Formats: sequence, C-alpha cells, structure tokens
Amino acid sequence: MKKETDLGGVKAIAKTLLMTAVNQTPYSPMLVQHPFTSTGLVALPTEKYEGFRPIDITLNNENLQRWQNSVNQVIDETENPYHIYMLLNPPYALTFLKLASPYLSRKDFSEILASAWINCEAPHNDPELNKADLVFMFKSADPKALMEDDE
Repeated sequence: MKKETDLGGVKAIAKTLLMTAVNQTPYSPMLVQHPFTSTGLVALPTEKYEGFRPIDITLNNENLQRWQNSVNQVIDETENPYHIYMLLNPPYALTFLKLASPYLSRKDFSEILASAWINCEAPHNDPELNKADLVFMFKSADPKALMEDDE
C-alpha cells in the first residue's frame, strides 16, 4: 500500500473493470452480472441533462458503449477512492479492492474493506479471493479504521 492514495491508479483499475463483458443471465436484461451493474436496464442522463432515459445495455454495442462512457466520465470526475468503490456492484467490491490495493493508502484501503466486508453477500465465497487473500487484507488494514463507525 502507498502512503498516499494514487487516485489515477485506482481509476485505471475501475475503468478496466468497467470494460469487462456484461454477463447475461436467464433473466436478462433485468438481471446481469457486471462490476458496475446488476441490471441491463440503466438510466443515462439526457443530452441536455434535463432528466434520465432508460436504455438496455444488453441490446446492442452502441447502448453498452454509451453507458460505459457515462460511467467512465463519473469515474474521471470522482476525487475520492471510496466514491469509486460505491459505484461498484457489491459482489465485485472485494475484487476491486484486491486489484486497487497497490494504489490505495492504508486508511483508504481499510475504510473500503470495512464497508465491502459488510455489504458483500457471502464475501468469503468470492471466487476471486481465497482465504489467504482475505486474511492478508485484514492483516494489512488499520484495525481502528475497520472498527470505527462514522455515524
């Protein structure tokens, strides 16, 4: 981990995950699997930003690219790694954290880990992380940041 978070590195990891394929399910477009969405029906801002328009990102590449460009812009404008983490589909949060950890400060890493562990359903069953990875993550984290309640 870094002394100070390298936000550019964190954004690069997020953008890489954004460009992964949308995995369709038998319930698509309602339910899909992707690091940034669990549904293929997403709302994009209208051209004049007067509201939102729903599109189906599973319908064609044009819709998918428009959505990816929109999320990419949000990532670019984000100035806090925790806010990038909050954009993620919860089942992908720990994978993102594992990949982004070389770019995160211990404080940012610990805050994201505390939230991701609570918000992920069955985090110990994540196929991208084994038990050794999880133990290493918790040993690397700041115990105080893991236990603090910011309410």
